[in-house]
Amino acid sequence: MKQLSLQMLILAAAVIGCGFMFSEDRLPKKYWQDLSAKEKHVFLMGYRVASGPNDKVAGMPEVAPGYLVLSEAHFEELIRLVDSFFLEPKNENVRVGGAIEIALMKMQKKKPEEIEKKIELERGLIYTAF
Repeated sequence: MKQLSLQMLILAAAVIGCGFMFSEDRLPKKYWQDLSAKEKHVFLMGYRVASGPNDKVAGMPEVAPGYLVLSEAHFEELIRLVDSFFLEPKNENVRVGGAIEIALMKMQKKKPEEIEKKIELERGLIYTAF
């Protein structure tokens, strides 16, 4: 009985921990749509600084292999892709960060299956992390 109770406690802690997101990670579609074109550029500058060098921006077009920083040269295409992504009603509840990550995957020409898997994951987060 003690073993079962301990396992349930660990499981509950894991579920709670996995479901936690900072408020800035939960920005909704409406937030993105309310930004002006200039504000979207500023937002992406902040995203670039906050994310720093990481695998999500590795392999971007016009960036040398292994260079891990999102370039301002990518912002126009990134904004176009995020705007287009949010036009689809199924993406109503996808967070802005998730939409950006999906757009980055498209720009990096990731496999369609990988992109679709990420989209489904992001659509499902509304039920677990908010």
